[in-house]
Amino acid sequence: MNGSSHGGMAAVGMFDGVHLGHRFLIGRLADEAHEQGLRAVAVTFSRHPLAVISPEREPGLLTGADEKIRLLKDAGADEVVMLDFTPQLRKLTALQFMNLLHDRFGIIKMMVGYDHRFGSDSPSVAAIPAIGRSAGIDITCAPPRDDDDEQISSSMIRRALAAGDVGKASEALGRPYLLDGIVTTGKQLGRTIGFPTANLQPDEARMIPGEGVYASRATLASGESYPAMVNIGRRPTVDVAGAPLSVEAHLVGFEGNLYDSQLNLQFMQRLRGERKFDSVEALRSQLEADREQVEAYFRQGKY
Repeated sequence: MNGSSHGGMAAVGMFDGVHLGHRFLIGRLADEAHEQGLRAVAVTFSRHPLAVISPEREPGLLTGADEKIRLLKDAGADEVVMLDFTPQLRKLTALQFMNLLHDRFGIIKMMVGYDHRFGSDSPSVAAIPAIGRSAGIDITCAPPRDDDDEQISSSMIRRALAAGDVGKASEALGRPYLLDGIVTTGKQLGRTIGFPTANLQPDEARMIPGEGVYASRATLASGESYPAMVNIGRRPTVDVAGAPLSVEAHLVGFEGNLYDSQLNLQFMQRLRGERKFDSVEALRSQLEADREQVEAYFRQGKY
């Protein structure tokens, strides 16, 4: 989303996940901007810079574009400027980038994190105020937000998700991790054993939690929500080796057709790893136990 902000104070970053550290920065930005009669502007990117700088190292995204805009506004931003990180944008020096913010978006003040670097010349935080003055932008530095012994970062959250530790990821995000997408037609094997599933097709750029079975909350396009058990993996009991990764959700208590509709999954707790069972009957018995765990989890009011 592009736009112009006359008299804006900006914070710039990928803000992937809009985790507690990001929310702290945006909250500080909003407080200071509003005290000075300015608009709080979050400047971010539609794709990760590594997609251009080093594609082989591009990480899975913790939020889609629409979700990120909503979360940044919830954190206090009056406006979100979404830039496409192109090879041309990558070549801009810090001064050229700040000139862009000043001239196109009316940014006159900018808040940077204690370890923030940007621009093709990647100047130190200590050098940024002087560069900002050359562009007509006053610079304010925000202190870090510490939580326990580990600094919150998008990379830390990705590591937790890859390990299946959705609890740790949720703590850093300040909310359960959400994966959304369109429900596609699967092999419908779940129906034959009493566990029909919705096969989710997330955006290929998104970060998918590690393989395993999770207690989750599934929300339909209508806004209705259901407890769900979600399997992420390659279904070794029923599929051949090397099958593609799938995300399947069994919605407890739901009866209906979800094909081609939007489905949101919030990951609450990892129940177990994915396993290969000796028979379909053994798989069914385990799924019944998994469903009981999910129902018990939600009976405790853990939402």
